[in-house]
Amino acid sequence: MILFLILILTCTLVPAYSNQPYDDVNVLSNFDIEYHSDIKTGAGGSSSSSVQAASTGGKKKQGLSVGSSLRSIAEGSSNTAKDAVNNQDAAGYQAAYVAKNTLAQSAAGASATAQAALAGKQIILQGLEQQFRDAQQGLRGEQEQLMQAQRAADSTNRAAQEARAHVNVLQQTLNAAQAAADHVTQAASEAAGELAAQQAMVGSAIQRLDQLGQQLKSVRIDFQATQAAAQKAQAAAQTAAANAAAAAAKAAAGLAKAAQLPPPPPPPQVPKDNGGAGGKGQGGAGGKGKLTAPFERDFYKPFEYER
Repeated sequence: MILFLILILTCTLVPAYSNQPYDDVNVLSNFDIEYHSDIKTGAGGSSSSSVQAASTGGKKKQGLSVGSSLRSIAEGSSNTAKDAVNNQDAAGYQAAYVAKNTLAQSAAGASATAQAALAGKQIILQGLEQQFRDAQQGLRGEQEQLMQAQRAADSTNRAAQEARAHVNVLQQTLNAAQAAADHVTQAASEAAGELAAQQAMVGSAIQRLDQLGQQLKSVRIDFQATQAAAQKAQAAAQTAAANAAAAAAKAAAGLAKAAQLPPPPPPPQVPKDNGGAGGKGQGGAGGKGKLTAPFERDFYKPFEYER
């Protein structure tokens, strides 16, 4: 914007100063032809530097013809330059004023725009600050909930660990109980087998006892019959022995009477001992003594019998 204003001022001022008339317009027409020919051919040595000095300072230099219009050209140029210098400050002041005024207006507009932008930014800032405060409060709430959730998770984790430990204890107890149950089951199975074997043995014993009872009954009947027969035989044997002893005594008495000898003494009584051998009687025919053996009527005890 500023550059555009400066360009406009320059375009308006420069043509005004360029329209000022010179003293001699046909300057080139008054040049010395020989001087130009010397410049073109290079004769005249330092003519180019002399021309430059004449155009700037306006002094007489070698290589210029007397009465030429270069002086007027130089003076006109000098006056033009002076006027330009004199008018430069005013133009500068005017251009600066216009530029500064324009810039001030632009600055005022920019300031208003900036104020509006500032107000908008302030509203946005206030909204963002409120959102930031709300976000901070929400963050604190979320952090508190996070801490509560962390505490709940820790408590749950501890409870889970305790539950796992309790489950391990229960599992160990269950394993021990299962092992004990297996052992007891095995023992019960063995006891059942032993019980069955014992029952079988008891059954066999009962059967054997029945058989032995039947045999005992039969043997006892036979024993009683045999005992009765033995008693009868013993009684008969005792009777026969008594008869034999009486006969022997009578025979001995008859012999003694015949030989006029004193009669023999009566036979001694037979002692009742275990299988004692009967001795011969003194005198007479010396008959045999009576032998006895112990017996009892009980089946399981020995019995006595006589012969």
